[in-house]
Amino acid sequence: MATKMNSKTHKVISATYTYEYLYAVPIDWDVKDITMRYGELFYKQEKKDVPKEEYEPDMKYPNQIEDADVDIEDYFDCEEEEEEDCAECCRCGEDVSNDEGEGKLVDGEYWCVDCVEDAHQCELCKKHVQETEYLPSKEDEEKQQILGNDYCLECYKKVEKFEFVENIDLDKHE
Repeated sequence: MATKMNSKTHKVISATYTYEYLYAVPIDWDVKDITMRYGELFYKQEKKDVPKEEYEPDMKYPNQIEDADVDIEDYFDCEEEEEEDCAECCRCGEDVSNDEGEGKLVDGEYWCVDCVEDAHQCELCKKHVQETEYLPSKEDEEKQQILGNDYCLECYKKVEKFEFVENIDLDKHE
């Protein structure tokens, strides 16, 4: 199923890549004597007119990744919203405009109230996720009950070294 997006389910991030310029300078110039201001080259504080070429950046890794303060609809094809609070559940596709904001983000996708019932909440970070990992309590076997806690995979990696939930200091993991 293709992911449908709108401003309720997605946001825009910006990845910045720096362009480089190549300058042809005399071979005997020391780089320590070169300064740049507004794209102009100065050698020993004297402006020099040297050949300059724009060099394409290495697009493998951006210099910076950050939230972009722009509307997603201005740059991407989004589902039309009939009214301001209209959106679709990313799990079942149902219109969630009548959920009155009671849906939840589950693993980064917006789920309606009915689908959230099938989600799990991490005992440590309180995020809703599709699947959790169980860490038993010391009393599980004695009382033949499930008294441990469920953790999202990210938090489980933090606490899995503990054999029982009683050995986890939750204040240290927040």
